[in-house]
This record gives sequence, structure tokens and C-alpha cells, in this order.
Amino acid sequence: MALRASGRLSVIVAMRSAMSSRTRSAVSVTAGTLVPLIRPSSRRGPRFARLPERASQTTIERTSVHRRLLSCLLGLVTLTVVMALVAACSDSSEELPDVPSLAAAWEVDGGDISFGDTYWSKPAVWSTDDSLIVLSSDLRGARTMLRGLDRANGTTRWSAVVPGGWCTSSDEVGPDGTVAIRLRSSGTALSCDRLVAIDSTTGEVRWSVDLAIPGDRLDQPRVSVGEVVITSGNCGQVLRFDLGDGSALPASTGLRESRDAILDQCGKGGFGDGVMTRRTARGTALLTDSGTPIWQTRRAIQTADIVSADPLVLEVEEGGSRLLRRYDEGRPGPAIGYELGYTRGFRPIAHDEHTLVGTYDDAEIIEAFDLDTGELLWARDSDRFTSGRRLLGVHDSQLVWGQGVNSLEEEENYPHDDMWVSVSSLRDPDAGRTLGAVRRSSYLSTSDLWTVSGGLLITGGSRLTAWSLDEVPEDAPDEILTVPRSHLAGPDSDVPWSDAEVSDGAAIRACTRVSDESLRLLGLDPEAPAPADCSWRSGGAQETSLRIELSLTEPTADRSGADVAAERLSDLGDQFDTRPVHGLGQEALAWGGPATASWTFVSSPAQGGLTSSYGLIVRQDNIVLEASADVTSTRTGAPAAAPSDVRAGVVSAVRDVLAELGRPTDAPAAGEPGTLEATGPVCRRVAAVAARVLPPADARLTSGDGAAAACVWVDEPRELQVAVEAVGAAPVGGSSGLEEATVMVESSAGDPHPGVGDDARLARPDGDTTQLVARRDNLVVTVSYVDSWWSDDQLSDEAELRLVERVARAALRG
Repeated sequence: MALRASGRLSVIVAMRSAMSSRTRSAVSVTAGTLVPLIRPSSRRGPRFARLPERASQTTIERTSVHRRLLSCLLGLVTLTVVMALVAACSDSSEELPDVPSLAAAWEVDGGDISFGDTYWSKPAVWSTDDSLIVLSSDLRGARTMLRGLDRANGTTRWSAVVPGGWCTSSDEVGPDGTVAIRLRSSGTALSCDRLVAIDSTTGEVRWSVDLAIPGDRLDQPRVSVGEVVITSGNCGQVLRFDLGDGSALPASTGLRESRDAILDQCGKGGFGDGVMTRRTARGTALLTDSGTPIWQTRRAIQTADIVSADPLVLEVEEGGSRLLRRYDEGRPGPAIGYELGYTRGFRPIAHDEHTLVGTYDDAEIIEAFDLDTGELLWARDSDRFTSGRRLLGVHDSQLVWGQGVNSLEEEENYPHDDMWVSVSSLRDPDAGRTLGAVRRSSYLSTSDLWTVSGGLLITGGSRLTAWSLDEVPEDAPDEILTVPRSHLAGPDSDVPWSDAEVSDGAAIRACTRVSDESLRLLGLDPEAPAPADCSWRSGGAQETSLRIELSLTEPTADRSGADVAAERLSDLGDQFDTRPVHGLGQEALAWGGPATASWTFVSSPAQGGLTSSYGLIVRQDNIVLEASADVTSTRTGAPAAAPSDVRAGVVSAVRDVLAELGRPTDAPAAGEPGTLEATGPVCRRVAAVAARVLPPADARLTSGDGAAAACVWVDEPRELQVAVEAVGAAPVGGSSGLEEATVMVESSAGDPHPGVGDDARLARPDGDTTQLVARRDNLVVTVSYVDSWWSDDQLSDEAELRLVERVARAALRG
């Protein structure tokens, strides 16, 4: 069960976990920033609007990370980075435009918000008509400090310390000035087991209630303040308390159907595994003050989380995918955006009638969607050092951005840094104006406060400064100014970037733009929503995974971004048995051997599997692109995935992403196919040898093109796995089938083992397994025999060796 409140309306949704140990975090949404959902153009996800450049999800390689964090604008959330396509290089002699200073509303002592006798978490801030309430909890979870500040001058009106560590709180101050907070009663408490109501005008604790947590752990329970009732979730329960005295009120009768559903992260285990419902259930919307149900969904739904209550947006599970879907008066509406994959949900930031802006809990991307068409309007890296521009918050239905500026002048041995503050529309982050400059120190603590609340930009730690966003200097520019690259704040900000290096944050989603053709080659459904984490998965008789990851590296004082990327490629190559290939990017490494066999007891007798794996690591300028796929076919008797298709699919996906990044590549050169194009009845040939040791088994697969086959015999604890592949030409680089087969054997684990085929490698990775990889021409066989030590009739090492040799020779016979 999940709870989200908007005014007097709460939405209670019965939730069914997906039998996964993956933790889903609660998403806290301020009532003032609840967002409508987008209308996607297709099941695959939002189409791209007509933008100057397309996007790609990336991970950035940072140099001097700690210094850069301190010298660039510090945001409220740390996110994975994303890059733009075009990098505008600037000359170190560029003059810095004259930007007037924003008016400082006030500056006061920050007290113990960030400094003192202990460490404090980054503060949270509420705003009322005339006050700011600042909350922070020490990292030991022993106490929570609140301070009421006069919004006009910053003076402290009151301060209070509440025992316990802060978990969550109401998104807004209640109509009577009450703030509701869920706390851990002690630094050792696993669950948020205390609810406290605080008067925001005095800091007085009006009442507190200790709660019994049905599960072992409850990390982020939601809580809302109505006109007469405080409502909070509690592990599948919705609890209601009288606003005046905290007395418990009866639950709504509309919740009977969903009492056994999960809420937030309630569950067992270190991070909360969730509580499985006995069934799916209908969602219920009710008035929190009265508990009166308003409507229910017509059908039972499998719900993972509530993203927004106004309008109602749910994270739902449909057909094995986690999606966002809008509901209107209980009726299902359009799906929104991407398949969420392993991200922990979508978190709205702001919205208006036509535009939604939000981010992902486990990704580091800010995206805007058109609510009428579902198009992705724009995407940005929220933590980009090279641009220095970071989202600070929302003011007057506009996004507030900050960009670090280095004046290249020193004051007291430190660079003098400013921050340019700008606002933009939700629909276009480049449509707006720069409001002014804010003086700041280059070296601020990561726990310092940067937030927008009540028309003020509030910054600082040991000292808090508020800057008015409404008092714009008369000579402020009427457009958003971009800081010249030579003046970006940071110790290495004057390092030149080449024109070829990707350095800005405009194109974030290249990794999702894999073509339908590439997906079909890998056996993935091109009509399914594109995954937000760029990791495709499918199950059933053919289990497929495709993972794509981008890294964009920065230049340092003595090396270009391309040099740093080359080092990263080399480091990644050392982690795998890679081999160089030509035809993709400036450098490329490939990994992956011949097809292998596996087995599972999904049926009796054992069911065999044929697995093909392939990976590429490609560098182009300062781009490092990793792509890998694993495809396992398990339906005995049905055509299995062709290893050549798996390799071609990875190459095609890499070319798709590079093209989205503005680095199109020519079609790879085709090598000469091998002499052998099919394995023939290999399992029949091997069966006579295997039968001497293991009973017959019908566990065999052949790829659709006949170029690979797998057969498995199992008599626990003994098992024999055989995979044979007629290796074709390399999918990139022009190597022939024979050359590819030769490299595969030579890169296999083990020592040379003459006498079997043209070449062979023998390995005994543990005391139970004997593995032989052998080649005849371009035909490669992998034989693995496992005989555990506790077997009653375990073979000797010599007998195991003779067995795998006989099987390999039988498999290699023409």
C-alpha cells in the first residue's frame, strides 16, 4: 500500500511486489510540484522532439573529483552524468561578461546546520508566508535540529532539538502551521518508528506517537498534514491521527481490500525487500480528513509506487515491465516515458499544463516531457562539471539554474568564484535569462545548503545567505549567458577541450536509441519500451540481456580528454580477455568466446541451454562506449539464437549509439566465412561417447542457422556439457571465420593441449571441473565435465581427461 497526499486527497494503492529483492525507494513529491504524466507516442517510450542534438545517458570520468565537487555548484542530489553532442571550445583569452550581482536579502550565522560538534545531513527547508523552517539531522541519527528563520531578514525566531534521526516529513506546512516528521527513535533504530507534530511558528512539539512497525524495517514512510488529520503510512497500513492531540483515528472502511499490500520500503533485510501481497488489489482514493473513499480503480493492479497524486501517476508492473501510467478517476491513462529497468523510480521536479520535468532515483538525468505528445523535449546532466550548470530548484513555475564562474583572480590565495543564477522555462532550459551573479567561496562543504524556497536562493553552511530571486538588477541580461570555458569554476577549468571532444550536457539518451534491427538480432522486442537504464532484458525460452554504458572523460592539466579515455579503455580491456578489432571508433576491443552449453532443471530430464556472449569496448575521442550481450536459449528442440546474430547485434547497437552521438561509422568490413558453416549432427556423434558415463538425455539445442549446437547429459552430481560452433567471419574488423576461431581458442583459459584437433586448451579451474576447448579449422568445441567430490563413483583425473578428449574428437569429426 502506498500513500501520497495532495491537499485533502490521499491515494491509497494496494501494491504487489515483483518477487524481487531490489529495494524500491519512496519518492517524495512536494504538493506544489506534483506533475501530470506524459502521453508517449508508442510503447517503446517517448519520441524525441526536434532538438539540435540527441541524447545519451553517460557516466563521466572525473579528475580531481573532490576539488571539482567543492569548486563547482553544489546541488541537492548527486546523479550519474550525461553529455551533449557538441562541445564549444573557447579561447583562454575570452573576456568574462559583466553580470550584475543579485541582491542579498540577508546573511546570518548558520549555527549547527552544517558545522559544530558533529556532522549534519544536508538541510531541508519549508517556506511559509513569513518564515523559513530549516531541518537537519546529525549523521548518527541521534537528534534532529529545527530552526525557524524570519524570511525577511534571516534572524532566528526559534530553534529546537528533537531526539531521533529524521526519515521523512510532510511536503508542506499544514494549514494551521503544523509540520509532521517521521523519525527513528534512536541512532540504532532500523525503522522510522516515531511520528512528531511540530508547530512551525514556535518549534514546539505538539505531540509525538511511537509506532509499532509490522515489518522489520521501514525507511521512508510518507506523511501528510490535512486540515484536521495527519495521515501516514506504516507497512501496509494507513494511520490517521487527530491534528490537535495525536489521538488515533479509525482507518477508512475503503481500505479493507488492500490491508495486506506493501508500503514504500517496508520489509525484511538490510534494505527492505518488500512484503508480498496475497493478491493484487484495487487502488483507492480517499479524503484524508474524513477517510471517505472517492473512487477505486475498476481493475486490480500490480503497483510498485505512487509517483504523483495530482494527477495520479503510478509506477505499475505490466507484462514484466515497470512503467509509469496515469490514472484519471481510477481509469488507466497513457503510459509515460521509459521502462524503468533497475532505476528506483521517477521523481517529479516541476510541471505546468503541458510540460513535465523530473529525474530518476538511480540515474543522473533530468528530463522534460511534452504532456500532450509524450515527446522528450530535452535532457540534461544534473551534475556536469564542464558546463558548471546545475539545477537548484523551482521558482514561480521556472527552473532555477546555477553556473560556477572562475574570475581567474586570486583573493587570499584562493580563486575568486561567482555563481551565475538563471531561470528558464520548463519546456526549454535555454529559454530564459540570467538574473545575476552570486559571490561564493571555491571551497564549500558538500553538506552545505543550496536550495530555492519562498522566492529565495539560500546558500551556505557555517553562514547562511539568502539571495532574492524576485529583485532582478535592472542591467541583468535578457538571455541566459553561458560561461566561457576558460572561466568555468574549478582547479582545472582552464584546460582546453578539443572541438572533437563531447563536453556539454544536451544529449543524454543516445544509449536508449538502439534500432529495431539491432534489437531483433538479439531477440529483443523492438515494440517494448526502451529502458531508462540502457539495460534491455527478456525472459522465457530465450533469456537476453543487452547493456550499454557510456563514459565521457575530461581533460586534465597535462592530458586531453581523449588521452584519458584511451587509458580508461586500456583499463577496461585488462578486466576481460579482449582482443583488438578495427572498424569501430579510433580504438576498439572485443571479448567473448565460442558458444557454451548450460543446463537447468525447469523440466525433467535436465533441459539444456546454448549461450552466446559478446562484448565491445569502443573509444572515439573522449567517448568510451561499452556494449555487451548475453543470450541463452533453453527450449530443447527449438531453434536457438545464432551466435553470429548476437555478435552482429552488439556491433549494430554500438553503431546506433555512435550515430546518435554524432559519430556515424561505416558498415563493418565483411571477412571471409569459414570452411564449415554448420555443425552437423554433433549431439548424435557425441551421444555414443557420453553414454559410457552418463545415461541418455534429450537436452540438446541447435541454433537457427545450424552454426552452433549444445547438448547436455546430467546425472547429479555429474554433468557433461558440450557446445560446438562453426565460427563465422568477425562482425567487425574483417577477420575470417578461421582467424576468429583461432583467436577464440588461444584466448581460452588453460594450457595448450596437443593431440586434439588443430589446437586445444585444457583447464581445470577447480577440483570438480575439467574443461577442454578445441578447434578443427573454424569448428570450435567446448567440453566441460563436472564430477563433484561427494560423487559415489567419481572418475579419476586421467579418466576425466580421456572422456573430454573423446567427446571433443567426436564433436570435431566432419
